[in-house]
Amino acid sequence: SMSSAGDKKEEPPTPAEGPGGAAHAQPERKSQAPPTSILGSSAASEGGPSSSSHLDVFIALDATGSMGSSIERCKRYVEKLIQLISGAPRGESRNVRVGVVWYRDVCDRPDWIGVCPLTSDTKLLTDFTSEIRADGGGDTAEDVIGCFEAIAKRFTNPSARKVIVWIADAPPHGREFCPKDVDDSYPDYPKNVEGAAAPKVVLGSLADQGVSIFGLHVRKGQSKAMEAFALHGVQVYSQMITGDEEWKTAFLISDIVTHLASGVREATEADEKAHLASIDADSPFVT
Repeated sequence: SMSSAGDKKEEPPTPAEGPGGAAHAQPERKSQAPPTSILGSSAASEGGPSSSSHLDVFIALDATGSMGSSIERCKRYVEKLIQLISGAPRGESRNVRVGVVWYRDVCDRPDWIGVCPLTSDTKLLTDFTSEIRADGGGDTAEDVIGCFEAIAKRFTNPSARKVIVWIADAPPHGREFCPKDVDDSYPDYPKNVEGAAAPKVVLGSLADQGVSIFGLHVRKGQSKAMEAFALHGVQVYSQMITGDEEWKTAFLISDIVTHLASGVREATEADEKAHLASIDADSPFVT
């Protein structure tokens, strides 16, 4: 089974976890009004996680076979996001940790997930990311909820701003997430999936922790899932990452998570120019 290294304090950095399962917590769901926007949650106005100088970000990457034509591009994208999120402050002293998770599908268990726990060691993160391969998967939908459950257990700092950047080409299993024209072998997920937790439990845990989900979609078909996440009280942001929009999106996402962590709501033109000037001109995302 998956080790519990990611469930404890992860400083100093620990080796990346291998595939396997994890115990399933059943957190009590707190009542919470749905957020109005990704930058306008009640947490920010009440001095909650949004105003914290600590930022914990997990990047979740779909590593099923359907991602084969996109996986190398997305891996470079993950590595650039690691660089941007870890080193794109507005001059503030911030504590930033990033983790990376790859996941596949129910039919790929037990070797369906790999986790590099939250760390400030960017080399550990990029080395882990470089080894990810696209393989497996059965139907179109994937075990996204299982991935989110593994991540929810590894957000260990209650005062940190918490973000999941989800990069995928397919929605989670379950009728509430999948469009009717999407092939889904588990429409009643978690039924018939041994050890899986109910989506309302997993998403309820993320909502209670104040987690925001940034859905970066390689293909269309995930808007229903994002809407369902929001109905469970999770703050969401959605963006396609195809063609010429890739690099713009990479900057946009790092800019938003920086704002969330620092409490800054607007970046000046000078900030943006300085930030863009710090980026290598030969970035694979410049087209």
